[in-house]
Amino acid sequence: DTSEDAVASRGVIAASASLRPSLRHISQKIQDADDRGAAKLYSPVMKMVEGVLKKLFAPDSGDGVRAAAVKFLEIVAVCCSSKGQQQSDRQQNERRRKTQTSRDFSIEDLPEGHPVITREALESLAEYAVTTLRGLVMMAGQVKIDNNLLSDVMLG
Repeated sequence: DTSEDAVASRGVIAASASLRPSLRHISQKIQDADDRGAAKLYSPVMKMVEGVLKKLFAPDSGDGVRAAAVKFLEIVAVCCSSKGQQQSDRQQNERRRKTQTSRDFSIEDLPEGHPVITREALESLAEYAVTTLRGLVMMAGQVKIDNNLLSDVMLG
């Protein structure tokens, strides 16, 4: 149904808009030594990511939903991947200061030390997003993925 696709598409767009601020808020909670608060935020954000991925691969999703989900995957890949080069302390501090006033988030903004919310966990999510995007490009959007495989990847 077209109206259901429009609603689903708007939901994915809203998820895209909320991802960076959510990750910044989680990062701030970890920095403030509020591990419980960070974990309370992290779980719904990961469920949101999983929900968008399910929309991307749902056989009944329309083109608008899939296009919004692909954009969401791009945001996940950018936010959750390492920049790949070491920055000086001054550059990192300047970046953190700018991040608090901008809409951007980078995995380098995530403080270390949380037992569950680690850079490695987010980098794994980014790797999955990039691999999925690469697969979509290679298959020209004609990817069919078994729902059981999708749930295994999301839980793994």
